[in-house]
Amino acid sequence: MTHTRLIGLLAMLWLMTFDLTAAEVQIRHDGLALNGRLFQPEERGLSNGVVLIVHDTLTSNDADGIAGLQSHLLHHGLASLAINLTLGVDDRRGPYDCARPHFHRHQDAVGEIAAWMEWLARSAPNGVTLVGYGRGANQVAQYAVKFADDRLRGVVMAAPMLFDRARIASAYESRSEFPLDPITRHARDLVIKRKSRELLYQIAFLNCTQSDVSAGSVLSYYAEDRNQHTPYLLPSIAQPVLVVAAGSDPQVKQLVQEVAPLADGEHLQLQMVEEADARFGGNTAEQLAKAVVRFVVTRETASVTAANLVK
Repeated sequence: MTHTRLIGLLAMLWLMTFDLTAAEVQIRHDGLALNGRLFQPEERGLSNGVVLIVHDTLTSNDADGIAGLQSHLLHHGLASLAINLTLGVDDRRGPYDCARPHFHRHQDAVGEIAAWMEWLARSAPNGVTLVGYGRGANQVAQYAVKFADDRLRGVVMAAPMLFDRARIASAYESRSEFPLDPITRHARDLVIKRKSRELLYQIAFLNCTQSDVSAGSVLSYYAEDRNQHTPYLLPSIAQPVLVVAAGSDPQVKQLVQEVAPLADGEHLQLQMVEEADARFGGNTAEQLAKAVVRFVVTRETASVTAANLVK
């Protein structure tokens, strides 16, 4: 049993002490089965609204921190739905298998979030708050920008991803000992020739050391795209936004420096969890949950400045 699955099992056993309904749920979208894990208080169900949670890069709703977040939200009377993005795989469960070819794109998540929002619309009359981790935070932000959705009450971004092409290229070369630019140029040439599904074989890709990756996937994740730089999207989101920074996240200083000037303490709030890394696992899941509860229920949180957060 993997570490993350053990955490999920322990969280489920802990949750059994509460009056609740926990269920695996599944919908269909674009010919694929999408999976989610729904926790709801038995007496109130989804009547108080629901928190829809999107995981980070190539992980799943079993990721470290998500089960803990759902547990703590339920303790505070909030229902939550943690979804698995399909990443192009029918009925996907658990982390993405790097031995499987990649045909998915970063933007695919927006359509899947929309499908889940439609499903929730029938049973969550008091709306939905989106919570995303890392890349998932950027994807929920893109959903909020793209859709004028009256059901969306707010957006919470936990250690949201930043997109700095030069930094990404440098990290890619350090990790794989091969430069990123020739790979993206080759992928772009294939896409121009309408061969976006043609594979580049055994390259480093996202969290995978070696994988077969379609040209379209390479461009989706590595080509310059300002919409993948989450702070760029913040002024375009109509709903209230809470950004939760992780003190041990290597990108925290840049995140705070870019978000703090935009934080007005009302429409856009910024909070730090000092002990957390980008996964918000262990005890920091409870701290994230408390921030979400304050944001959802009372709209109160500690909005702070860059000077207060990063010395």
